[in-house]
Amino acid sequence: MSTITSYIKNAEAKGEDVTLLKGIMMNYIKKNYKELDKGINEYQAQKNFSENEFRKFYIMVNSIYENLYNNNKFTIFNYNIESVKEAEEHFRNPQLVDDDKAVTITTTTCKRTDLITRTIDSFLECVLDYKKYVKEWIIIDDNSNEKDRAYMKEKYPFIRFIYKDQSNKGHPRSMNMFLEEVKTPYVFNLEDDFEFFRRDNFFERMHSVLELDKSYGQCLMNINYTEDTDSGNAIWGSTMRSVNKMRYFIHNYYTGKKLEEEQRKLNGPSCLYWPHFSFRVGLTKTSVLKEIGKYDETAKHFEMEYAHRYVSKGYKTTFLDGIYCAHIGRRTYERNTEKKNAYDLNEEVQFGETHRVSEKSKNITEISTFVINLKRRPDRLRNFFTKNKDELYPITVFEGVDGKTLLPSHKVQKAFSTGDYNYRRGIVGCAMSHIKIWKEFITKLSTNFCIVFEDDAELCKDFHHKVLYLLDKHKDFDIMFLHYNPYPQYNLPDLYSDSPPKAEFWSVERSMRENMGSGAGYILSRNGAINLLRHIEEKGVYNAIDWVMFKSSNKVMYSNPMLVRANCFQTTNGRCDTDIQNVFNSVCFKDDLEWDRYELSYLANKLISSYHNKDKNSICNLFYKGFDENVLKSLTFDLKNITTVKNIKGMCMIISNEIQPISYLTDYVCILPVNLLQKLDEEISLYPIKRYTTNKYIYCVPDKYADLLLDDKVWEDKKLLNTVCPF
Repeated sequence: MSTITSYIKNAEAKGEDVTLLKGIMMNYIKKNYKELDKGINEYQAQKNFSENEFRKFYIMVNSIYENLYNNNKFTIFNYNIESVKEAEEHFRNPQLVDDDKAVTITTTTCKRTDLITRTIDSFLECVLDYKKYVKEWIIIDDNSNEKDRAYMKEKYPFIRFIYKDQSNKGHPRSMNMFLEEVKTPYVFNLEDDFEFFRRDNFFERMHSVLELDKSYGQCLMNINYTEDTDSGNAIWGSTMRSVNKMRYFIHNYYTGKKLEEEQRKLNGPSCLYWPHFSFRVGLTKTSVLKEIGKYDETAKHFEMEYAHRYVSKGYKTTFLDGIYCAHIGRRTYERNTEKKNAYDLNEEVQFGETHRVSEKSKNITEISTFVINLKRRPDRLRNFFTKNKDELYPITVFEGVDGKTLLPSHKVQKAFSTGDYNYRRGIVGCAMSHIKIWKEFITKLSTNFCIVFEDDAELCKDFHHKVLYLLDKHKDFDIMFLHYNPYPQYNLPDLYSDSPPKAEFWSVERSMRENMGSGAGYILSRNGAINLLRHIEEKGVYNAIDWVMFKSSNKVMYSNPMLVRANCFQTTNGRCDTDIQNVFNSVCFKDDLEWDRYELSYLANKLISSYHNKDKNSICNLFYKGFDENVLKSLTFDLKNITTVKNIKGMCMIISNEIQPISYLTDYVCILPVNLLQKLDEEISLYPIKRYTTNKYIYCVPDKYADLLLDDKVWEDKKLLNTVCPF
């Protein structure tokens, strides 16, 4: 009630005529359903809403119907024998139907007479123009008992029933049978568990939308595939269109990085990942279905498989501008309950699932997923997509760091100095690739988990449902390995079985004892990524990255059976096609002189050369002690707007409006005030500040910072932990 009142007050404040709105409220209070529907439809049709204005109105209307019908938790319209007689008369001789716009209603049902009666009764009550468009109603019954079949036939004699037996059961089979049975240019798909609660000329509205563009393959009644008024306000992800005061929406479908970007903008649930076509209640062009062809009865998620073919042909799905019917069977968000749907009653699996998964587990497309691939190896990426084509969902291809082309740098030298692999390019490049993904995950993405694949990974059957099942069972972990290479004595058959997956925590000792290593496939939690980066910052990359991962935490899990396969060590021809196993040369400095030269050029390029001398009085010079002055070439930069000086890991940083702080340089840097530098004799080796530097480099700063820089307490208190990995 408060939502309606607030909406009316806002409209009144804008100077609008609120007579119709007040009539809507009074009909709502009196529960005068027909007049309420009429008033809302009239107001909705005459208003020229912006998309933002429409959304406010849409939320208000949802609140009205949600309060009226308690989210369709009870029957709204009872069986009306007069409505049935009218329908029987119409379908016996549907002469008024325009053949060019004729519609066949198709419904599948299975052992749910309590639901399908609500569907049919509410349709006859709410779809006001069906006699003008609908030529036939076909119901395929999948294994209901004889008593239920006789009951339905008696109650609804105007419907043509097709009965199936055990040998022919299944939803995909029924949908293919409809393709053979339908003779009209349009199909209205109506599953047996949707109840209408608003009255309108829906067929006229859906036809009007589909006639606007040849690419519009279907028009669904509920906006954004919504199931009910309860969840409708939260779900978004379509673009509004208005033509001649007719408002409709086009579904927005994205994949890969674009999907992640758009999902972050919405900051809420959506169907942006879904490729348009749907079995939700709506009108579809029969010609489009004929062009795409039959449903794949072997596909694990045959609706999505068909949707991918639909969108590949350039077709789009549109929506009317509201919620007009509600899903009264088991809704998507009720999949973790004991409530049964037609698949359960017919003893079938839905969406290819092998386990019940709670809605609390995110849809697989809401988990950030990456596959690492080197730019010079498109062949491996093609192989990845080819062998996993039946299991893939939106995934980001992440360009890996190519160890073969890496140049030595003090950043790499520092980060990998504790390693036991002598800076091997393959190992360094692999580690840097994974670390870059972890950093992107925690800094740019809003999801709580990410999945990382290397491009030789092969996903198991029903991969995404099994992952959701594991995430439903386990939340408090850092890393969950979906693949590893067991030592021979632990390489047991159950690791490769198709049994329901489990996951268990392993200690570091067990990981070292049983796991030779692999980063081919794993799930990483947000806390896991943060902990890994902190671990590497503190200890460096002391082993290959897969071993660093399982040594980094006591919250490391392993799936059993493994959900990913990969030949990380050896293939049938005796060779493993990975840089880790084949690229052994090092990426490091040959000697101290090469290190020194790199340090100097790094400082010059990063700190100095991009800044110009605007004021000669504020110029600072960088001196390199012990190096040939000709090499230095009097490099300079402008420190005009210095604001703060901080000491990071024993190194002073100059932070100004022009010069950004750098999180990592070297232990060999210090800052000296100009006046102190001028007093120093060139023959004296700078012992007064020995505790701060090894005296290779000297920054010169304006004299007003002298006291700050030479204060011992400042040096002690300003030591800050550098949490950013150097690459």
